[in-house]
Amino acid sequence: MKVSVNEEIHELEKGSSLLDLLLLLGLDGKKGLALSLNDSVVPRADFPHSELVEGDRVLLIHATQGG
Repeated sequence: MKVSVNEEIHELEKGSSLLDLLLLLGLDGKKGLALSLNDSVVPRADFPHSELVEGDRVLLIHATQGG
């Protein structure tokens, strides 16, 4: 199935979760990540239980330090 991540299309297996998406992107261990699924923020604890479906839109934000 195809989902959009920051407006870039990614191919995932049917039944994949937000955690599976992070694993695919190599970001599963990163701190400071926030995810929005179809314009709704998803708590980190819900990543493994948030199943994606064809056409979902994910916004991934990675906090950085700076000044």
